[in-house]
Amino acid sequence: GAKEHVRPLVDALRGFAEEYAEENGGPRREISLTAARRAQPAWEEVAEAAVQLDFALQIVSERVEQVRDAVAALPEGASDLAESLRVEAAQAVDALAEARDTLRGTALHPRRDDIAWLAVGEGDQRLHLAPLDVSERLDHDLYQDRGSVLVTSATLTTAGSFDFTLERVGLRDADTLDVPSPFDYRRAVLALVADDLPEPGMPGYERALHQTIAEAARSAGGRTLALFTSHAAVRAASHALRDLLSRDDIAVLAQGIDGSPGRLLRLLVDRPRSVLLGTAAFWEGIDVPGDALSQILVTRLPFPVPNDPVYAGRAEQFSDPFAEFAVPQSVLRFRQG
Repeated sequence: GAKEHVRPLVDALRGFAEEYAEENGGPRREISLTAARRAQPAWEEVAEAAVQLDFALQIVSERVEQVRDAVAALPEGASDLAESLRVEAAQAVDALAEARDTLRGTALHPRRDDIAWLAVGEGDQRLHLAPLDVSERLDHDLYQDRGSVLVTSATLTTAGSFDFTLERVGLRDADTLDVPSPFDYRRAVLALVADDLPEPGMPGYERALHQTIAEAARSAGGRTLALFTSHAAVRAASHALRDLLSRDDIAVLAQGIDGSPGRLLRLLVDRPRSVLLGTAAFWEGIDVPGDALSQILVTRLPFPVPNDPVYAGRAEQFSDPFAEFAVPQSVLRFRQG
C-alpha cells in the first residue's frame, strides 16, 4: 500500500524539475532545494505528496518493528530462519528510518545544518541529503572515548599544511607528522604538460584534447588512464576516441558506458592495449599492478563544479570560497589522481 504513494511524489518532483528547467534556460541534473525554491507554487504538490508518503512509511516501519520484536522474543536458537528474519527486519527498520529522515529533511522539514537537493536523471528523480559539516559527527561517532586515533593518507596536506584537512574532519588539535614518500618520482616518473591546446570551452578544445589523448595512447600501446572531471566529458571522449583509435587496435573503455570501475580495471589488466576513460571513482583508491597501466592523463585540474549542491552549500561557510575551499580541495584531488 505504501508503494502507491511513491508515484505521486515522483510525478510531483518531475513537474517541479521541468518547471525549474524552463525558468532557468534548460535542464539541470542537480537542483539545490533552497528556501526560495521551496516557496515556489510547484513545490506545494511535492510537499503534499511527501506528507502522504511519510505517513505511509511510518505505518510500514511500525509493522516491521512488530515483526522484528516478535521474532526477537522467540527462544534463542529457535531456528536459522528466525534469526535470518530478525536480521532482515532490523535492517528494514533502519532503511525505513533513513528514508524517512531524507524525505523529511529534503521535502518537509529542512534543517539549517543540512544540504538538500534533487537529482534529475533520465526518467529518474532522487532526493538527496548531506550534512553541511561532518566534523562534529565524526568527533561524536568516531573519535570520542578513544585513547588515540591514527589518521593516515598520502594526501592530507595542502601547501605543506594539515589545517584544511584537520578542520574538515574535526581533528583540530591533532599532532601531525608529514613523512616524505619513499617513491623516487624524479627517476621513475616523466611529467609532461601540453601547453598548445585551446582553452577549455573555446572552439577546437575538445577536438584537440581527443587528438592528444589518442596520440598518447598510441605512443604507449594503450596502457592509459585518462582522468576527467565530468561524465559528459567522458561520454564525448569515448565517442571520439573509438573512431580515432579503431585502426590502432586500441580498445576504449569508458566509465558509465562499458561497465563499472571494477570491471573496467579488470578489462585493462586482461587487455593492456586499452585506454580507460574515468571520472570521480578513478581519481583515488585504485591500483593496477604490473605494466598494464603506464601513463595517466589529467585532462583538467579537478576543481569542484561551482553549482554542485554540496560544494555550493559548504562554500558559503568561507569568506573567500575559491582560495579557502576550492583550491585546497582541488589540490588534494589532483594529488590523489
